[in-house]
Amino acid sequence: MRFFLWSLLVLAPFVWAEEVPLNMRQARIAPAWVQEGVMYQINTRAMTPEGTVLAIREKLPILKEAGVTILYFCPLFTMDDDPRQEFWSPRQVISKLGNPKNPYRMNDYDKIDPEYGTADEVKAFVDEAHRMGFRVMFDLVYLHCGPAATLVKTHPEYFRRDPDGNLHLTRWKFPEFDFTKPEVREYFWNNMEFLVKTFDVDGFRMDVADAIPLDFWEEARRRLEKVKPECCFFAEGTRKTDQLLAFDLNYGFPFFGVLKSVYDGNKPAKNLRNIVESMTNERPQGARIVHYLDNHDLSNDDMHHRIDKRWTIPGVDVALALIYTLDGVPMLYCGQEIADVSRHSLYGSSKYGNCVIDWSRKDTEIGKSRLALVRRLAEIRGSDRAFTYGTVAWFDNDAPDQVLSFCRVLDGRKVGVLLNLKNMPVTVRIPDFPATENVLMNRGVRKDGDTYQIEPFGFYIGK
Repeated sequence: MRFFLWSLLVLAPFVWAEEVPLNMRQARIAPAWVQEGVMYQINTRAMTPEGTVLAIREKLPILKEAGVTILYFCPLFTMDDDPRQEFWSPRQVISKLGNPKNPYRMNDYDKIDPEYGTADEVKAFVDEAHRMGFRVMFDLVYLHCGPAATLVKTHPEYFRRDPDGNLHLTRWKFPEFDFTKPEVREYFWNNMEFLVKTFDVDGFRMDVADAIPLDFWEEARRRLEKVKPECCFFAEGTRKTDQLLAFDLNYGFPFFGVLKSVYDGNKPAKNLRNIVESMTNERPQGARIVHYLDNHDLSNDDMHHRIDKRWTIPGVDVALALIYTLDGVPMLYCGQEIADVSRHSLYGSSKYGNCVIDWSRKDTEIGKSRLALVRRLAEIRGSDRAFTYGTVAWFDNDAPDQVLSFCRVLDGRKVGVLLNLKNMPVTVRIPDFPATENVLMNRGVRKDGDTYQIEPFGFYIGK
């Protein structure tokens, strides 16, 4: 009997943890610099004509001016240059740039690719970024590597294989690591520790994180916290249990898919409220999503589909206002702070196509306006903890196909956000919406009691 009671006491927490719904459990506490941050993705090849970390260092004052606090690099490590196109990703072939080197097809995980510079230059970049108040994150590609990668030669046993012994390839046509093997896990845990110790990096974005077992990342978290307690783990994935123990952030794939349908497919704005509520209800309390409008995948190759061309400058402006005021972390893609519309490609470089940001855009009225907008949105986000620690409370309105209305709420205080996501004016009634004299930003919104007249792509933030 005594043993039975002891067993109940010992096992109860584990049984309880499994039975409690996920949305009633608490997400892990993220470092304040993550919770309060504004992220910026650096596609190194697209960032400057030189395509080097040294050249990007000269752009840090612009990013500081834009209100960015977190810099996240596309992979900087040695790329596989195998010329056989049967081992190239489909987009790599479609790009027609002829470049065998893909930043997401690794050759060596411990070395910086000479195309980007030297290890000393990367460390100097991180040091300078830290001096200026930025945090720096690296992108890790652990699911797969290139067919001529160092590990294929030195550790052929690290890889998944078909019944005939051939390398198993992922859908990108790259050899896939076998994470059932302890030695594979140990290799990559050691690699993460090496990168933190060598470059003093503040965290990692994990490519295709969902395709790697969660317990690998959970152990990585335990180990990395001994090296750098405030290290950030950012999953490219939507696994709902990620943020219980391992990750601080997840990609916002579902959110962006709905946002895209609102702009490209003329779907109702209310669908965005639905997806935000759905994502919140399906995840642990306090889980954080990275919201973006563009990234290295979306901008890749076709300049005619750049976001500011498709959605128009005012349309992107109101979408930016949305992602800066929702819960989670907003992310800008390189050049978005000046509304760049140049062709970008992961496979472009100074030798292949030179697909680079048009930095002259910064001196145009459009570029100046966008830079001022993101700077102001970052200031607003940082001015009130309701934006970074508060909850989202939605307000019903009588134009839900066009208008989103919500508040960020913290300690009884409310900050109102009102957005017209369509390129047409609207008159909308929103009872009890807390629009006051304390206006943080107003683009084309006029209030008359409970009724608001909003210009095309207009928005309001105030408390």
